[in-house]
Amino acid sequence: MTIINELRKIREEQKCSQDALSALPGINSRSYMNSLENGWRNPSLATLTKWADALGYEVALRPKS
Repeated sequence: MTIINELRKIREEQKCSQDALSALPGINSRSYMNSLENGWRNPSLATLTKWADALGYEVALRPKS
């Protein structure tokens, strides 16, 4: 599962709308949020970090298993 899929799952579990996250700097529209979640566009690390932070998570690196 990709980080985007994980963030989408978390967003849905928290009942947070794409509209709510689209207010974040760097996202700015629901259509952009939709294109990120559907894999039509690739977010920057900064956007991923803001997205995760808005959901109460952080982006972190870990060793491969």
